[in-house]
Amino acid sequence: MHDPVVEEYSKAAKDYDQKWSFYVDSTTRETMRRLHLQGTERILDVGCGTGRLAMTFAERVAPTGTVAGVDAAAEMIERAPHHFTMAVG
Repeated sequence: MHDPVVEEYSKAAKDYDQKWSFYVDSTTRETMRRLHLQGTERILDVGCGTGRLAMTFAERVAPTGTVAGVDAAAEMIERAPHHFTMAVG
């Protein structure tokens, strides 16, 4: 199945973190500001891209919480850190 959105994000994966760092950093900060994590959460990041938000979650809930990420673009997942569960879906 051809999905133009997945295709676009697949192409963008190589430079995504560099190109969109200001946006990703600011939205990650705002997300973390709004959440009051206890450290025992089980978090699923749907549309995790390169995993930057999921990585921040993992830092906050380790070692007792769990973080997993899923993204439709395999190229995004390939760029994600693999010290937590990431999958293409």
